[in-house]
Amino acid sequence: MAKPSELVETIRRVADGEDRLKSELISRPDLVERILDSVRDTILADREPTNPLTTRELEMLALAAGGLKNRQIAETLAISEQTVKNHLSSVLHKFGVPNRTQAVAYAVRHGWLLLRDGADGQAIEVGYP
Repeated sequence: MAKPSELVETIRRVADGEDRLKSELISRPDLVERILDSVRDTILADREPTNPLTTRELEMLALAAGGLKNRQIAETLAISEQTVKNHLSSVLHKFGVPNRTQAVAYAVRHGWLLLRDGADGQAIEVGYP
């Protein structure tokens, strides 16, 4: 707790235009960084994450969600199986998940991939908004 004389002196300095907080922050860059991190975290926590996938990655994930294996996806898109593996690996990395099942669940949860019952009531149709 500040002494009354210190409080009076601080009030006089502020009245004279001294910005005590600014002076304190200039001498404490670590404190400034912590404050900025806290503000960033607060702002980002309120925002829904945006879809980080490319159109091609989303297309591959949709085909995988429909039950196609890498070879089938490659044949459907007329690309190499290695290209499919590369794209799906990129999806897993971007989502921070270990497998395609969790990647599909992540994309569905965020509304980037839609799963709905097919016309026959058995198959699942996959699409994106």
